[in-house]
Amino acid sequence: MAHAIHNLKDRFQALRELQATMHGKSLTALEIQAGEIVFDTTADAIDAVATRRMNVLLRAVPLGTGMGKSTSAYAAIAVAAMACPDFSAAYVVPTALMAEEAQQGIEELLGPGTTTLWTTYHRHKGRNEADTVREFGRLPDRTADRATLPTDRIIIVT
Repeated sequence: MAHAIHNLKDRFQALRELQATMHGKSLTALEIQAGEIVFDTTADAIDAVATRRMNVLLRAVPLGTGMGKSTSAYAAIAVAAMACPDFSAAYVVPTALMAEEAQQGIEELLGPGTTTLWTTYHRHKGRNEADTVREFGRLPDRTADRATLPTDRIIIVT
């Protein structure tokens, strides 16, 4: 997948357009540019891992709220997963609600059940249902088994 990810930019852009259409909008020039930044950063990170370059510690994408960082990340994950059967990813978010949003966004492109969501509230074992309802507001529809995480392809985690 190293180097090949950079060749998927047109497919990534097509997925971004699909996302916009699914939500009844069209991408602005600024959103397209922001998406390109996210894609290039993602592709460079994938390439760094694939080529075992250890000198890359962190890549930040400092774009404002609503610029398409998250939806671009969902599209980047989806395009890589579609192109490479060996691709796997962990997408880290700060809250369980954002994790569910990410799961929905990625699965809109890849299909239902293509991701695993791992948060305190989405654990199959060891969660207190009363605490989950009190803190999260409800019991999640889907839960995950920690034992499957090492083999799950796309994991969203808090």
